[in-house]
Amino acid sequence: MADIRTQATWKSLAKPLAVAAFVVAVMAPDGRLSLTLAQSVGPSGCVKFCNGQPGSSGGGGGAGCAGPSGGAYHGSTTHSYNPQASSHFNNQGVAAYRRGDYREAAGLFEHAVESNSGNQTARRNLGDAYQQLGRQAARQGNEAGALSYYEKALKYKDTGDLRDSVATLRRRLGGSGKSCGLCGKALHSDVTYGYNSSASLMTYIVQSENNYLNCTNGFLASCKQSCGYALKTGLWRCKRSFHSSPSGYKGCVGQYLSQTC
Repeated sequence: MADIRTQATWKSLAKPLAVAAFVVAVMAPDGRLSLTLAQSVGPSGCVKFCNGQPGSSGGGGGAGCAGPSGGAYHGSTTHSYNPQASSHFNNQGVAAYRRGDYREAAGLFEHAVESNSGNQTARRNLGDAYQQLGRQAARQGNEAGALSYYEKALKYKDTGDLRDSVATLRRRLGGSGKSCGLCGKALHSDVTYGYNSSASLMTYIVQSENNYLNCTNGFLASCKQSCGYALKTGLWRCKRSFHSSPSGYKGCVGQYLSQTC
């Protein structure tokens, strides 16, 4: 399975090695693989790859790589135990991470973990993606958002630099660094950034909403009169009303951004 740090780059393998690799894929108890097998074998007896992930276009770049059900990855899905899907989502996440699209990467790594909670490679990758999102938020001056992302990263990779970042932000923000107001401002800042710069706005906002829920964990009910809660509710309405219209969705999001926080 691809890791952010190292990823198999072989474009083809002879059939015997392909069969052996498939056996390893089936037998590995934690779902970790050094490569992902394609869904078909070419006429030369070689296994086709698409950026290390199964696809229909053979070796080469990510273009044409389909999701586990044949379509591109879109939005949230609940997965049962499926190591093959987990490997595939992880590899797609690695590609998004390398493009610098950390929100897309985080969403894909989340699906990889949901498909196989024992996939330790995907769990580490998810922690890395959350850490990058925290750094982005910190650079934007969104300290409450950065703290929430760092705390989520700690669940998947417990490192000294992450613990130091969390401790520093908690001291700076006071106590846990959490309040309805701060979490709401973090959501507004997060969504505004995505609105102005992200090509995949809906995916971006899904991660922003999840971070708001993490930020308000334990006291969300007390935030129902806050601007952050109003914005979250508005974002949900936008998704429900314009899920198939990107331009309509963006216009709706922009309206709620201008009315809240």
